[in-house]
Amino acid sequence: MMRLRDLTPRPAIRRRREAWRPAALVDQLETHAYSDAIYEALFHARLDPHYLVSHPLGAGSVVVDVGAFVGYFGEAVADRTGAAVYCFEANPNAARLIRPDLRVFPFGLGPVDRPTTMALHGQRSRIDAADVGFGEIEVRVRCAADVFNELGITHIDLLKVDAPGAELDLLDHLITEGWLPRIDRLLLHFPADTPGAAARYRSIRSAITTTHHCSFRHAGVWEQWERKP
Repeated sequence: MMRLRDLTPRPAIRRRREAWRPAALVDQLETHAYSDAIYEALFHARLDPHYLVSHPLGAGSVVVDVGAFVGYFGEAVADRTGAAVYCFEANPNAARLIRPDLRVFPFGLGPVDRPTTMALHGQRSRIDAADVGFGEIEVRVRCAADVFNELGITHIDLLKVDAPGAELDLLDHLITEGWLPRIDRLLLHFPADTPGAAARYRSIRSAITTTHHCSFRHAGVWEQWERKP
Protein backbone atom coordinates (compact mmCIF):
# COMPACT_ATOMS: atom_id res chain seq x y z
CA MET A 1 0.00 0.00 0.00
CA MET A 2 1.20 3.48 -0.82
CA ARG A 3 2.09 5.77 2.06
CA LEU A 4 -0.13 8.81 2.50
CA ARG A 5 2.84 11.13 2.02
CA ASP A 6 3.49 9.57 -1.42
CA LEU A 7 0.13 10.84 -2.66
CA THR A 8 -0.54 14.34 -3.95
CA PRO A 9 -3.19 16.29 -1.98
CA ARG A 10 -6.24 15.31 -4.04
CA PRO A 11 -5.59 11.54 -3.98
CA ALA A 12 -4.78 11.76 -0.26
CA ILE A 13 -8.15 13.39 0.36
CA ARG A 14 -9.83 10.71 -1.75
CA ARG A 15 -8.14 7.97 0.27
CA ARG A 16 -9.58 9.34 3.49
CA ARG A 17 -13.00 9.78 1.88
CA GLU A 18 -13.10 6.25 0.44
CA ALA A 19 -11.78 4.36 3.48
CA TRP A 20 -15.25 3.04 4.35
CA ARG A 21 -15.73 1.25 1.04
CA PRO A 22 -15.32 -2.57 0.60
CA ALA A 23 -11.73 -3.81 0.66
CA ALA A 24 -11.82 -4.99 -2.97
CA LEU A 25 -12.85 -1.55 -4.17
CA VAL A 26 -10.27 0.21 -2.00
CA ASP A 27 -7.62 -2.12 -3.45
CA GLN A 28 -8.52 -1.00 -6.98
CA LEU A 29 -8.41 2.64 -5.95
CA GLU A 30 -5.04 2.14 -4.24
CA THR A 31 -3.60 0.38 -7.29
CA HIS A 32 -4.44 3.39 -9.45
CA ALA A 33 -3.55 6.07 -6.87
CA TYR A 34 -7.14 7.34 -6.74
CA SER A 35 -6.80 8.75 -10.26
CA ASP A 36 -9.66 10.26 -12.24
CA ALA A 37 -9.34 7.34 -14.67
CA ILE A 38 -10.14 4.67 -12.08
CA TYR A 39 -13.24 6.61 -11.05
CA GLU A 40 -14.24 6.83 -14.73
CA ALA A 41 -13.77 3.07 -15.13
CA LEU A 42 -15.80 2.31 -12.01
CA PHE A 43 -18.59 4.62 -13.21
CA HIS A 44 -18.54 2.88 -16.60
CA ALA A 45 -18.80 -0.48 -14.82
CA ARG A 46 -21.73 0.78 -12.78
CA LEU A 47 -23.59 1.80 -15.95
CA ASP A 48 -22.73 -1.49 -17.65
CA PRO A 49 -21.30 -4.17 -15.31
CA HIS A 50 -20.40 -6.34 -18.32
CA TYR A 51 -18.68 -3.74 -20.47
CA LEU A 52 -15.28 -5.46 -20.32
CA VAL A 53 -16.68 -8.82 -21.48
CA SER A 54 -19.33 -7.62 -23.95
CA HIS A 55 -17.79 -8.29 -27.35
CA PRO A 56 -19.18 -9.34 -30.76
CA LEU A 57 -17.91 -12.91 -30.54
CA GLY A 58 -19.31 -16.33 -31.33
CA ALA A 59 -18.50 -20.02 -31.20
CA GLY A 60 -15.87 -19.67 -33.93
CA SER A 61 -14.07 -16.74 -32.33
CA VAL A 62 -10.57 -16.89 -30.85
CA VAL A 63 -9.85 -15.02 -27.61
CA VAL A 64 -6.36 -14.74 -26.12
CA ASP A 65 -6.21 -13.73 -22.45
CA VAL A 66 -2.67 -12.76 -21.41
CA GLY A 67 -2.45 -12.38 -17.65
CA ALA A 68 -5.49 -14.54 -17.03
CA PHE A 69 -4.90 -14.81 -13.26
CA VAL A 70 -7.53 -17.35 -12.06
CA GLY A 71 -9.66 -17.04 -15.20
CA TYR A 72 -12.44 -14.62 -14.29
CA PHE A 73 -12.31 -12.78 -17.62
CA GLY A 74 -11.87 -15.87 -19.78
CA GLU A 75 -14.71 -17.72 -18.08
CA ALA A 76 -17.08 -14.76 -18.45
CA VAL A 77 -16.30 -14.38 -22.17
CA ALA A 78 -16.57 -18.12 -22.84
CA ASP A 79 -19.91 -18.37 -21.03
CA ARG A 80 -21.36 -15.33 -22.84
CA THR A 81 -20.13 -16.09 -26.35
CA GLY A 82 -18.96 -19.71 -26.68
CA ALA A 83 -15.62 -18.46 -28.05
CA ALA A 84 -12.42 -20.50 -27.79
CA VAL A 85 -10.42 -18.84 -24.98
CA TYR A 86 -6.67 -19.30 -24.60
CA CYS A 87 -5.55 -18.33 -21.08
CA PHE A 88 -1.90 -17.51 -20.46
CA GLU A 89 -0.92 -17.07 -16.81
CA ALA A 90 2.74 -17.01 -15.72
CA ASN A 91 1.94 -17.86 -12.09
CA PRO A 92 1.38 -21.64 -12.15
CA ASN A 93 -0.46 -21.51 -8.82
CA ALA A 94 -3.05 -19.15 -10.30
CA ALA A 95 -3.17 -21.04 -13.61
CA ARG A 96 -4.18 -24.24 -11.78
CA LEU A 97 -7.34 -22.47 -10.59
CA ILE A 98 -8.57 -21.63 -14.11
CA ARG A 99 -11.57 -23.66 -15.18
CA PRO A 100 -10.29 -26.74 -17.06
CA ASP A 101 -12.64 -26.38 -20.05
CA LEU A 102 -10.63 -23.31 -21.11
CA ARG A 103 -7.28 -23.68 -22.88
CA VAL A 104 -4.80 -22.98 -20.06
CA PHE A 105 -1.07 -22.35 -20.44
CA PRO A 106 1.05 -21.80 -17.28
CA PHE A 107 3.47 -19.28 -18.75
CA GLY A 108 3.52 -15.67 -19.85
CA LEU A 109 3.95 -14.26 -23.35
CA GLY A 110 6.65 -11.88 -24.51
CA PRO A 111 9.23 -11.36 -27.27
CA VAL A 112 11.54 -14.28 -26.35
CA ASP A 113 11.59 -17.52 -24.39
CA ARG A 114 13.15 -16.93 -20.98
CA PRO A 115 12.90 -17.77 -17.29
CA THR A 116 12.26 -14.91 -14.88
CA THR A 117 10.91 -14.18 -11.41
CA MET A 118 7.48 -12.95 -10.40
CA ALA A 119 6.92 -10.83 -7.31
CA LEU A 120 3.69 -12.14 -5.79
CA HIS A 121 0.88 -9.76 -4.92
CA GLY A 122 -2.37 -11.45 -5.93
CA GLN A 123 -3.78 -10.09 -9.18
CA ARG A 124 -1.08 -7.41 -9.11
CA SER A 125 1.78 -9.95 -9.20
CA ARG A 126 4.50 -8.64 -11.51
CA ILE A 127 7.29 -10.27 -13.47
CA ASP A 128 10.83 -8.87 -13.40
CA ALA A 129 10.06 -7.08 -10.14
CA ALA A 130 11.47 -7.11 -6.62
CA ASP A 131 9.60 -8.91 -3.85
CA VAL A 132 7.09 -6.52 -2.25
CA GLY A 133 6.66 -8.64 0.86
CA PHE A 134 4.55 -11.53 -0.39
CA GLY A 135 7.31 -13.72 -1.82
CA GLU A 136 8.45 -14.45 -5.35
CA ILE A 137 8.55 -17.49 -7.63
CA GLU A 138 10.33 -18.61 -10.77
CA VAL A 139 8.13 -18.38 -13.88
CA ARG A 140 8.44 -18.80 -17.65
CA VAL A 141 7.82 -16.39 -20.50
CA ARG A 142 7.56 -17.67 -24.06
CA CYS A 143 7.81 -15.97 -27.44
CA ALA A 144 4.24 -15.03 -28.36
CA ALA A 145 4.70 -15.38 -32.14
CA ASP A 146 6.16 -18.89 -31.71
CA VAL A 147 3.34 -19.95 -29.37
CA PHE A 148 0.66 -18.69 -31.75
CA ASN A 149 2.34 -20.60 -34.58
CA GLU A 150 2.50 -23.80 -32.49
CA LEU A 151 -1.18 -23.49 -31.60
CA GLY A 152 -2.22 -22.77 -35.18
CA ILE A 153 -3.55 -19.31 -34.27
CA THR A 154 -3.49 -17.08 -37.35
CA HIS A 155 -6.15 -14.56 -36.34
CA ILE A 156 -7.33 -13.24 -32.95
CA ASP A 157 -10.82 -11.82 -32.49
CA LEU A 158 -10.02 -10.42 -29.05
CA LEU A 159 -6.67 -9.99 -27.31
CA LYS A 160 -6.86 -9.01 -23.65
CA VAL A 161 -3.58 -8.06 -21.96
CA ASP A 162 -3.34 -7.52 -18.21
CA ALA A 163 0.09 -8.84 -17.26
CA PRO A 164 1.94 -6.41 -14.97
CA GLY A 165 5.54 -6.02 -16.03
CA ALA A 166 5.05 -7.73 -19.39
CA GLU A 167 2.47 -5.64 -21.29
CA LEU A 168 4.84 -3.27 -23.07
CA ASP A 169 7.34 -5.94 -24.16
CA LEU A 170 4.51 -8.11 -25.51
CA LEU A 171 2.86 -5.31 -27.47
CA ASP A 172 6.19 -4.14 -28.92
CA HIS A 173 6.78 -7.73 -30.05
CA LEU A 174 3.34 -8.09 -31.68
CA ILE A 175 3.85 -4.78 -33.51
CA THR A 176 7.30 -5.83 -34.74
CA GLU A 177 6.04 -9.24 -35.86
CA GLY A 178 3.19 -7.69 -37.84
CA TRP A 179 0.44 -9.15 -35.68
CA LEU A 180 -1.70 -6.03 -35.22
CA PRO A 181 -3.63 -6.39 -38.53
CA ARG A 182 -4.57 -9.92 -37.47
CA ILE A 183 -6.21 -8.81 -34.21
CA ASP A 184 -9.76 -7.47 -34.42
CA ARG A 185 -10.01 -6.04 -30.92
CA LEU A 186 -7.53 -5.25 -28.12
CA LEU A 187 -8.46 -4.80 -24.48
CA LEU A 188 -5.40 -3.44 -22.71
CA HIS A 189 -4.46 -2.65 -19.14
CA PHE A 190 -1.38 -0.47 -19.40
CA PRO A 191 0.92 0.06 -16.41
CA ALA A 192 1.07 3.60 -15.10
CA ASP A 193 3.91 3.15 -12.60
CA THR A 194 6.66 1.38 -14.54
CA PRO A 195 9.80 3.49 -15.10
CA GLY A 196 9.86 4.72 -18.70
CA ALA A 197 6.35 3.41 -19.33
CA ALA A 198 4.93 6.74 -20.50
CA ALA A 199 7.31 7.12 -23.44
CA ARG A 200 6.95 3.48 -24.48
CA TYR A 201 3.19 3.73 -24.19
CA ARG A 202 3.11 6.73 -26.53
CA SER A 203 5.17 4.82 -29.10
CA ILE A 204 2.93 1.75 -28.86
CA ARG A 205 -0.24 3.84 -29.02
CA SER A 206 1.04 5.57 -32.15
CA ALA A 207 1.66 2.19 -33.80
CA ILE A 208 -1.77 0.86 -32.82
CA THR A 209 -3.52 3.90 -34.33
CA THR A 210 -2.30 2.86 -37.78
CA THR A 211 -4.56 -0.21 -37.73
CA HIS A 212 -7.10 0.36 -34.93
CA HIS A 213 -9.25 3.10 -33.44
CA CYS A 214 -9.77 3.59 -29.71
CA SER A 215 -13.36 2.87 -28.64
CA PHE A 216 -12.83 3.78 -24.97
CA ARG A 217 -9.95 4.71 -22.72
CA HIS A 218 -9.55 5.09 -18.96
CA ALA A 219 -5.90 6.16 -18.85
CA GLY A 220 -3.71 3.72 -16.93
CA VAL A 221 -6.69 1.45 -16.28
CA TRP A 222 -8.41 -0.06 -19.35
CA GLU A 223 -8.57 0.89 -22.99
CA GLN A 224 -10.14 -0.86 -25.96
CA TRP A 225 -9.10 -0.72 -29.61
CA GLU A 226 -11.04 -2.01 -32.63
CA ARG A 227 -9.51 -2.77 -36.01
CA LYS A 228 -10.30 -0.23 -38.70
CA PRO A 229 -12.42 -1.47 -41.65
